[in-house]
Amino acid sequence: MGIAVAPARIQREVEFLLRYDQLLKLAQKLTDSDPGLAQDVVHDAFVQFLLSSTDYGAIDNIDHYLHKVVRTSTLLI
Repeated sequence: MGIAVAPARIQREVEFLLRYDQLLKLAQKLTDSDPGLAQDVVHDAFVQFLLSSTDYGAIDNIDHYLHKVVRTSTLLI
């Protein structure tokens, strides 16, 4: 991993983890309150967000973006 890539990845991790509880609550609603499945959804969303090729600086509304990632992850499980 290059030096320029590391700060962007760390920023993504921080932004996601700051919203973890909120995203978990959303996942629980989307999975009919199944805690294990909700955690799987949030984990998958975290991985998708970290590996996303979307330019972090181009994301206007991080909350909306992460909710969309969680919703998409719910559909994939």
